[in-house]
Amino acid sequence: MQILTTRIGVHHLRFCIDVAILAVIAASFRLRLEQLRVSKLRARLRVHHLCLRVDLRFAAADPAEIRSQAGQLVDQRPRVILAHTTPVTAALREIAGATPIVFVAVTDPVRSGFIASLARPGGTITGFLNMEATLAGKWIEVLRQLAPRLRRVALLYNPRTAPFADFYVAPFRAAAEIGRAHV
Repeated sequence: MQILTTRIGVHHLRFCIDVAILAVIAASFRLRLEQLRVSKLRARLRVHHLCLRVDLRFAAADPAEIRSQAGQLVDQRPRVILAHTTPVTAALREIAGATPIVFVAVTDPVRSGFIASLARPGGTITGFLNMEATLAGKWIEVLRQLAPRLRRVALLYNPRTAPFADFYVAPFRAAAEIGRAHV
């Protein structure tokens, strides 16, 4: 496991923000992500005379490691935590208390219990959806255009890291049945 911590400072600061980020991401992308993030943030911070302290951590798709990393981040007492994926958001929700959490790449935040509704999330958790369940129908449609004789379709997922896969499975199954493909 690799923990990357970056502190970016600017002289004559007016305001400083502490942000913690926990992401589940492939090891091959970690270094490049860090390099891009640091260079872009430095340029923006100088313009606005801001200081941003970022604690960026990566965890494998292992629930025990995610909980461990989440606990370490919360112990740092950041002003806000950015949570990447449903398992990370679930782990942080249990221990973050009043610390705001912004999620990304979460499948179904309402059914996961992170927010009350998409229109009015409420509480200290909010974020961005990267997919919409109805896209499953589009996936079948695109597959049909690419392979008109398509008769069998599969949707693969890991139930440990995708607890609400049925968010996609039900629309996927319905779209396949309309197109008469076996799921």
